[in-house]
Amino acid sequence: MKTLRRLLAGLFVLLLFLPILERQFHIFPEARLYGVERSTRGATFTWKGWWDGAYQRDFERRLTRRFGLRGHLVKTFNEIRFTIFRETDARAGTRIVIGRNGWLYDRNYVLRHGAPAKSAPEKRRQIVEDLRRLQEALSARGIAFAVVLAPTKVTLYPENAPSRLLRPPEQRGPGEYDEIRPLLEAAGVRVMDGVQLLLRKKEEQPHPLFSKTGTHWNYLAAGFVVEELTAELRRQTGKNLPILRPVGVEIDRKVFGSDNDLGQLLNIWRTDAIAGPQVHPRFAADIEGEPYRPNILFVGDSFVHTLTRILDDAAFYRARDTFYYFKRRFSYPTETDEPLDGARFDWRQELLERDAVVLEICEYWLPNIGFGFVGAALNFLEGGAAAAAPRAEGAPDDE
Repeated sequence: MKTLRRLLAGLFVLLLFLPILERQFHIFPEARLYGVERSTRGATFTWKGWWDGAYQRDFERRLTRRFGLRGHLVKTFNEIRFTIFRETDARAGTRIVIGRNGWLYDRNYVLRHGAPAKSAPEKRRQIVEDLRRLQEALSARGIAFAVVLAPTKVTLYPENAPSRLLRPPEQRGPGEYDEIRPLLEAAGVRVMDGVQLLLRKKEEQPHPLFSKTGTHWNYLAAGFVVEELTAELRRQTGKNLPILRPVGVEIDRKVFGSDNDLGQLLNIWRTDAIAGPQVHPRFAADIEGEPYRPNILFVGDSFVHTLTRILDDAAFYRARDTFYYFKRRFSYPTETDEPLDGARFDWRQELLERDAVVLEICEYWLPNIGFGFVGAALNFLEGGAAAAAPRAEGAPDDE
């Protein structure tokens, strides 16, 4: 009995020192954590910081990011909360909530659903007028233009969202989408309305258009939008662009891209297991003869990446840049991922060498279409001088 107590005591002491040993010797495979964490500054000792607690807070933040086995311990803690108590870590970043049938939602999107528009009518009218002017300026130079509107998950599937967070009917009103959509139509802005398109597709076909554990439209939903978009770009350019359309689906458990982005942010051990079956479409190109490969600029939020992945995989274009929230650049065929550098920004190259400009925006971010891109592009196109440096408007800091 005494030997057993000594063994247990020794094991307990070993467990206490295990994080220190892991940090020094990296004994175990790394347990990757997902999500954005703000950088922490080093703890610099000053007497003022000591007495007001700033030094201790900085030291603690730094230490918690660097101790050994952090990923293993975080995932174990989150797994217990999720599996036993059906709770998620909601202290910072994207706040995930659990709905019916294990569906995950971004809490902010659920709270915004049904909320009356907050932007001033004159601001919405100005945004639409700027879009019309940009469309005309690009059209005069032979450049196609389109705005793509993306729905949130709760717009398509409110039935699976946590009912306690949904706005009561008496508190709902026309939202930003409801207010700006008629203005865009009246102004003649070319819009690919993914909200209405996917609401129809939900009724017309049997497959889900958002994955159970994802926050973005799935590849089938994005594929329906790609079909509309490629047909519109072919019409506007008059060139032999392929029209890509979904021609079938595969139901599998392969998880990639945005299939399970909320599930990953749970940071639990069973991340892929809870994702369930996925719907992955097969595409065909409607084309006769030699296809024309355009050069396209996309400006959008995180929903744009699902569109461009489909187009990338189909080698639809010869070149593509994505201005993510008008803050970062992602490119094809090179795999660029870098901040937009205002000091080296060449508007002539970024705009006038394109075949098309596509602005994508999720309804959650309306009416901030382009995140500052539209005004800056107009300054260049209408003024003939260097436009303002890239500066995102209304974009998140942590996406």
